[in-house]
Amino acid sequence: MKNDLFAVILMFLTIFGYSGWYLAENDNEILRKELSTYTGKEVRK
Repeated sequence: MKNDLFAVILMFLTIFGYSGWYLAENDNEILRKELSTYTGKEVRK
């Protein structure tokens, strides 16, 4: 019982962490493109 709860919590935290990382990377790409339109040159990673 305790091991099952631990596994579910760990799985939830892993999925939540990766989805947060994906959303942050996606937002960074949008901001890079927007900044490039204002500066006139490409903003790279």
